[in-house]
Amino acid sequence: MQIKNFLLLSALIFFAACDARSPAAPETTAATGVLATLDNPAATASEPVAPAALEDYFPIKENAVFEYVSEENEYLNYHVFNSFIEGNKIQQSFISPNSRTDSVLEVSPGEVKLYVNVLGNYFIENLIAAEPTDDSIVLKGPVKVGTKWSSPTIGDSEITSLAAPVSTPYGDFEALEVTTEAARQGEDTVNYYVTKDYYVKGIGLVKTVIANAEGLETTVSLNKYSETSDEKMTFQIFVPNENGDALETLDVTLVLKTNQDNLALFEGAFKNAGLMNDSAKINFIRADAQTQFAEVDFTRKFIDEMNLGAGIEALTLQGLTDTICQYTGAVNLAITIDGGRYESGHIVIEKGEYYKPSWMK
Repeated sequence: MQIKNFLLLSALIFFAACDARSPAAPETTAATGVLATLDNPAATASEPVAPAALEDYFPIKENAVFEYVSEENEYLNYHVFNSFIEGNKIQQSFISPNSRTDSVLEVSPGEVKLYVNVLGNYFIENLIAAEPTDDSIVLKGPVKVGTKWSSPTIGDSEITSLAAPVSTPYGDFEALEVTTEAARQGEDTVNYYVTKDYYVKGIGLVKTVIANAEGLETTVSLNKYSETSDEKMTFQIFVPNENGDALETLDVTLVLKTNQDNLALFEGAFKNAGLMNDSAKINFIRADAQTQFAEVDFTRKFIDEMNLGAGIEALTLQGLTDTICQYTGAVNLAITIDGGRYESGHIVIEKGEYYKPSWMK
């Protein structure tokens, strides 16, 4: 099965939080052949009852980074970073080879619900207080076999096991199994999928298996995990060269932490590279992955304390454009000052006018 849009996968995989590898392999009782666990050492032939609360399957942790891999389709490889946490709400950034999606979830005793899902949040804006764009239930209690729920963007889901044996590159587990049936409209036909998500108490999502109507399976499994946030963002900044007649590139790496001011990180990188003066501030940077338009808004001091000639100013603005467009995939960049037009002694950019990256000219 080939899934062309990462949103299809992220609609099925919303949360991953993990704090430890699995313990030693569980024992098998001689009488019944049922896996015995630390929580249920006297398991019988019937499904064991999980004493864990629903939230145990979704621990909310700062600076957690998860890497998932697929043996069948490398385009489904992705990693997750816990960008923001406020109380029982968490924003997770899903980064795949060709897209970025940010999801905000609320973890409550009765259910885990997705209420914001945004494609292309490249500058990691805090979306926890954003207006809801979704209302999908990811997991619902009580935690027992037979619990069912339905969400329009996910499908019809049911808890089908409390102790499913699961193997991943990161370790072996006994997991809560959630089976979801969904139909998604393709270009010409309706495509049917059955998804099995596996969650472990105190860990979170460790594996997803997606099967299409023909039975062809795609598996995505937990490969690496860190609680010390080795989440790094690497990109290039385009700056005027020493002669001021062309742009050159600088490689920049930012280390991300939960609940930090990410816009300040980018602002600091731009200042260190010479694209901004120390007194200026970035009000916002936004990019729309679908329209391929981006915009950056500065405070007035960006112009007032620039002190550049017309040629270097134009080259600096082109460097900003190339930097933001290359990072976001945009093909047009609006540059504004405090929400209005850009007007210096040399250059005027009206609202609604756009710069294009140099490779588009």
